Amino acid sequence: MDAQVAGAIAGLAEATRHGAVVQDDTGTIVWCNEAATALLGMPKSELIGQRALMNPGRLCHADGTPLDLGSLPPYAVVTAGRIHAESVVGVTACDGDDIVRWVEIDTHRVAGAPNGSDYVVTSIIDVTHRADTHREMAATLRAFRLSLRPPDLPPLDGIDIDARCRLASGSPIAGGDFYDVMDLGDGAVAFFVGDVQGHGLGPANDTAMARHTLRAAALHTDSPATALSWLREALSRSESQRSCTAAFGIATTTDRGIEVRYSLAGHPLPLLVRDGAPAVYDGAGGSLLGTVDHVDLPVNTTLLTPGSAFIFYTDGVTDASTPRLSDDELAALARWHPSAKEIVDDILHTSAGDGEPFGDDTAVLVILCPHAAAR
Repeated sequence: MDAQVAGAIAGLAEATRHGAVVQDDTGTIVWCNEAATALLGMPKSELIGQRALMNPGRLCHADGTPLDLGSLPPYAVVTAGRIHAESVVGVTACDGDDIVRWVEIDTHRVAGAPNGSDYVVTSIIDVTHRADTHREMAATLRAFRLSLRPPDLPPLDGIDIDARCRLASGSPIAGGDFYDVMDLGDGAVAFFVGDVQGHGLGPANDTAMARHTLRAAALHTDSPATALSWLREALSRSESQRSCTAAFGIATTTDRGIEVRYSLAGHPLPLLVRDGAPAVYDGAGGSLLGTVDHVDLPVNTTLLTPGSAFIFYTDGVTDASTPRLSDDELAALARWHPSAKEIVDDILHTSAGDGEPFGDDTAVLVILCPHAAAR
C-alpha cells in the first residue's frame, strides 16, 4: 500500500469517534485509537500488550446479565477461528453495577500481518443513544423467560422431585431445554424433560409449545408413548420443523416404593442410582421426534425402591463442558444423595467443567424414593 494512503488511513482511524483496536493472531492488542480508550475507560498503556479489551466483569448482556469472556466477539474470532463476530454489550462503572454506556463490538479477521498471519480488527461504537431500546428489549426478554418457566414444583407425598434448567453461556433467553412436573392425584405425578433443536427465540417458541402440549397430554392419557405421540404431531404441524428429544413418564407411589413408567424419544437413557451402589443406565430408547412420520416409543417400567433415584437429563449435561463427558464418565460420577435437590446440584456441578463457559443448555430432573417412602 502507498505510504501516503496508509498514513491517511491511520489518521482517519485516530480522528474517528468510533473505537478501533488491532490484535495479533495470539489476541495481544498491538494498537488502539484514543476513542477506544475513552469508550473502554482504559488508557493506552493498559490496553497495549493485553489480551482482553477489558475486564469481562464490567460487561453485561442487553438484559443486564453478566457477560462471560467467551461471548466477546474478539475472543470468538481469536480462539474459535471465526472470520467475523459482533455483539452489543453494556459497560458498567468501575465501582458499581450501573451501566454507563452501551457499545457495539464488531470484530473481523484481516490478512496482512508482517509475519504472514492475520490481524484481528475490532470497531467499538457507542450506541448509548439506543439505551431505551435495549431496556425495552431486556424487559421483553425477562418477560419471555418467565413465560417459559414452569410453575414451582408441587409438594408431593412420598416422592421427592427436583428439576432445573441451566442456560448456555451467553444465552440471553431460555433455549430449547425444558421440564415440568404435574400432580395427577392419587399418589401419581406426570413428569417430562426435553430438548428442542437449536438456541434462541425460535427454539424457545417451540419449547413453550412442547411443554404445553405434554401438559395437556398428561391430563388425557396415562400412556407415556401416547403423550410423546401428541408432541410428535404438534412438531409435525410446526412451521419450524425442528426436531426434539423428550422423556415423559408417570411416577406412582406403591407399598413397595415408586413405580415409574416412562418412554424416551431420542432422549438419553436415565441414570438409576441406589444408595451404596454404582449408577447404571435404565430402559430402552425410542425415535427422535420431528424427523420421522412413525415413531417407536417403548414404555419402560421400573420400581424405585427406598434409597434409589432416577436422573433424567438433556445432552447438555455431557456436552456443555470442554472436554465433553462420555456416558461412562457421567455414570461413574453420578452418586446417590438423600435428596433430589442434592443430586441435581451434584449433576450440574459435575457437568460444569473448571470455570469454562457452558456450551449448551442443560436440564436435569431427579425422582427420588426416600428411605422411608414405601407405604
